[in-house]
Amino acid sequence: MTTANDDSWKPLRVQWVAYAGVAMNTEHAPLLAYKLKGATTLLGVSTVTMRRAIQRGLIRPSRAFRHVLIRMDELNCFLKSTTAIE
Repeated sequence: MTTANDDSWKPLRVQWVAYAGVAMNTEHAPLLAYKLKGATTLLGVSTVTMRRAIQRGLIRPSRAFRHVLIRMDELNCFLKSTTAIE
């Protein structure tokens, strides 16, 4: 059992702080995917409209996690395919 004066835990803490510092630097990186609410905000539509587009197969979401995620390139592809060419 380690005591409060034992220094064996410090290297792990230093590694964790360094890792947390790297994770905090990625705050300004562009998002690769958006949750449903974020995607609706980007497109300027309601969540009902977005869910209908998903049900119709116009937008393919990722359901790898607990939330519905929509990739940014999927939104771009949707916009390109639904934009009229003049």
